[in-house]
Amino acid sequence: VAFTKQRSGSRWFVDTVVGRSGPHFGQRVNEIALGGLGKQRLDPTRDHEGCYGDKPSKRCSCALRQAYALRAHDRKHNPDHTQGFKWMLPSHVSDLTPVIASTCDLRLQWIIMLRRNILRRKISAAANKLTTSPHVSNETHAKELRENFKPTIKTENLYESISGEHHEMLSLIKNFKHLCKGDFHVDERVHYYEDLVDSNPASDEHWGKVLYQLGGWNTSNVTKIREWVGDWHAVNGTVIVHGRHPVKDVIANYKAVAKVLRGTEFEWMLH
Repeated sequence: VAFTKQRSGSRWFVDTVVGRSGPHFGQRVNEIALGGLGKQRLDPTRDHEGCYGDKPSKRCSCALRQAYALRAHDRKHNPDHTQGFKWMLPSHVSDLTPVIASTCDLRLQWIIMLRRNILRRKISAAANKLTTSPHVSNETHAKELRENFKPTIKTENLYESISGEHHEMLSLIKNFKHLCKGDFHVDERVHYYEDLVDSNPASDEHWGKVLYQLGGWNTSNVTKIREWVGDWHAVNGTVIVHGRHPVKDVIANYKAVAKVLRGTEFEWMLH
């Protein structure tokens, strides 16, 4: 299970997981397919109401077991295939308490994938509202979106909004630590979009951990993985629109945004 947030590179992440865990890598590497899952997808299950609330629930564990079992036959008939799920995080992490507790109770393999630069996530969300193409598959289209759809970021309460989301991220991690109670090394399972993109020189090592923790590889040793598969940088069908470009080039009101964030602990997000 990958817990993530909208406009945090989640579609790119899912495509890359598939590309780096495919069957063409041989028997040592399971293919992982991450399908969407959320509380609304649990509603058909008998015990879904247990996943709503702010306390751990055995009923939620039953509901999750039923939901995850829907694809169990895939694993039975294809042992090299691992069915995974992408769980979009709610605005308030306390709403996810039963799900977190049940995920750990069932000993499921999970990670958290977030975007460290919250301003960039907001830019992506604002830009997405200006176009009917939430995901693009080629650089020409990406360039067209950057040039023609520069969003204006709301500056009123911008600092408070970023600060609130930052504290929500910290609360999420704290919640996992409390609810999983030593069964998992939580800090090792928290990953950031900025660490996984190819522009980060250490991205291979981060991906080694991600695929190992999700069950795609039987080791996190990237050196050994390279010996098995050679060049494992599979082509990703999702193009990053804004990530490699300066903030000042992708929004319409950079000066106003910079005025709000300069001199704060979030000033680094402008770069």
